[in-house]
Amino acid sequence: MRNRSTRFKSMVCGLSLMAIGFSPVLWIHVPSAFAAESLVKIGFKKNAFEIGPAQESLVTAGAEKAQNNPKLLIFIHNHVGALPRNSLAYLAGQVRSLKIFQALVSKGINPERIYLQADSSKDGPTEDVSIEYSEGDIGSIPKLSAVGGRRSGPATFVLPFIKAEEFGSYNETALRTFLSGFGQKGHETLQVEGGTSFAGTKALDEVSAELRVLTAYEMIIRRGFPYDHIFTKVSAAVKGRDAFARRVTLKWSKSTTNIAKVLPSKTKTINRETPPSKEVAAQIPMTPASEVEPAPEPVAVSSQAPATTPAIPSEPSSSSSVLDLVLFAGALMPGGDLKDHTKAGTEWGLGLGKSLWSSPYQDIRLNLLVSGKTTLRSKESALSGPLAMQYDDLRLDYVLGNWHVRPFLGLGGGVYIWNVSVTDVATGVQHSKRTKDAGSLLTFGLDCVLGENVFLTPAISWHKIAGNFAESLISGDLSLRWRL
Repeated sequence: MRNRSTRFKSMVCGLSLMAIGFSPVLWIHVPSAFAAESLVKIGFKKNAFEIGPAQESLVTAGAEKAQNNPKLLIFIHNHVGALPRNSLAYLAGQVRSLKIFQALVSKGINPERIYLQADSSKDGPTEDVSIEYSEGDIGSIPKLSAVGGRRSGPATFVLPFIKAEEFGSYNETALRTFLSGFGQKGHETLQVEGGTSFAGTKALDEVSAELRVLTAYEMIIRRGFPYDHIFTKVSAAVKGRDAFARRVTLKWSKSTTNIAKVLPSKTKTINRETPPSKEVAAQIPMTPASEVEPAPEPVAVSSQAPATTPAIPSEPSSSSSVLDLVLFAGALMPGGDLKDHTKAGTEWGLGLGKSLWSSPYQDIRLNLLVSGKTTLRSKESALSGPLAMQYDDLRLDYVLGNWHVRPFLGLGGGVYIWNVSVTDVATGVQHSKRTKDAGSLLTFGLDCVLGENVFLTPAISWHKIAGNFAESLISGDLSLRWRL
């Protein structure tokens, strides 16, 4: 019975390994009938994902266990599979698993031996990650070999993300060409870099950035890239660049180690399973050559980039082409002498916003706001008739901070179109006038994060209208800002 279970387990593992070529991130489910030969639980604090000394010691012990048994498979279980995909707890659980995956790979464990699994919370606390060990057949993927020579091809490649762990559209051929440049001058080390944004709370932004970077890291590692020539980096948040923040950039750089040590000879290709350190190599049992599938020949790269390779997007500047769609509604109230004659009315409108300049803790944006017609009714019983008002304004906002609630101050001006039609009740004489006057406005408001790329903004504005109108208005609005 045990032999049958082991053969069935090996079959499932083999089929799962075949899935690597079709999906950059491997999340599988192992039936509960597969009893663990060894199970280790690694605890984390709530919503924390960094590997500290306590977690590191358990990961190191697991790596040593795998090194002593070349047939041992490693299953990394988190327990957040039943949680909402956009929740902080779910994202943190996925990051923990990938952090442990990265730590094991950095210790020389083949990624072909490591599986990531998202189980339901009933299988354990959502803050825990379990490592299960079980013997089985180890699959193989082609090893990426270093190609020496002068530098050619692009120095960066962009991987877009739709969500925290979901890749956007990218050119697969261009990615393979980019990775095949490994080993050329200046292409010895690959940096996987991503940034945070202000699309949600600070904690949600940080864990989302980590998940994007580690998802890209796993995809590159499972393509056979040498683990000792790749590292990850999460950069600081930059407001107004959320579309760019939801991407990961692969960058080539010079290596601090001698790349000649990993360059292939005429008769050999690199085996990524062999660590560069003699000390680590002594700990890893070597598989007989007869059991190892031959690696493919290195991909040759010409001195010029292929003509069919698409252009690589450049890094964004401090400004951004990202636009905000603004919907606002509220009350328009008369000020000055006008408040003695007219009542407040309801206003609404549409707008567009664009970030002109940004830094981690401040932002300058420009808004075009177009209001609908607001009707201000007369207060006097002897006179009847409304005052209709609408405006087209340009407003420049200075937004401060990187908190969940961000205050801003806005200054601007525009054109105010007003139309008055007053009838004397006693005589029936009607007086009407329609004209346009220039005006200015001062606004104070708060940007409150509702979710990814969605903001709720309460604001109060003071409008001073010149010309024939020569009065002031006060508006209190609630805006919904959606980042496109």
